Amino acid sequence: MLAVFDVEPMEDGRFRGFSDYGERDVVDASQVLSQGIVASSKTIEGKVVRRASGVFCRPVRGEEEIDFTVDVVHAGRSFATTVVTASQGAKTCAVITLLLAAPSEDVIRHPVQPPGSAPEDAIVQHMPMAGRELRLIGMADSNDP
Repeated sequence: MLAVFDVEPMEDGRFRGFSDYGERDVVDASQVLSQGIVASSKTIEGKVVRRASGVFCRPVRGEEEIDFTVDVVHAGRSFATTVVTASQGAKTCAVITLLLAAPSEDVIRHPVQPPGSAPEDAIVQHMPMAGRELRLIGMADSNDP
């Protein structure tokens, strides 16, 4: 999987990626987002991605190479901002905006081991999308603020 997320440098600010698309000829948006993060991280060295958002405006075809263009909007000592455009041929497929920052200590640290619980002990909250649900632990009534 890490090999799929990696992108190959072509020239300054340009990278090329491929897909492990399986039976469908459509690449999952999470893969394109991951490849955009890698391209941005290779362009702005010494910083880590703190925020990423993307607009996926056209399907990415699995059998074709994916080109990534990284435009550096700002590159300061503490923060950097990039816009990564993913395209195939002359068509833009996605535009990803990334905020990168200098590495720093964690503000919040979560426990290494998850709390001891079982799915059947949880309060089930059905989600609007069919097949999805949320299971809540550590409360008696999920509607209690």
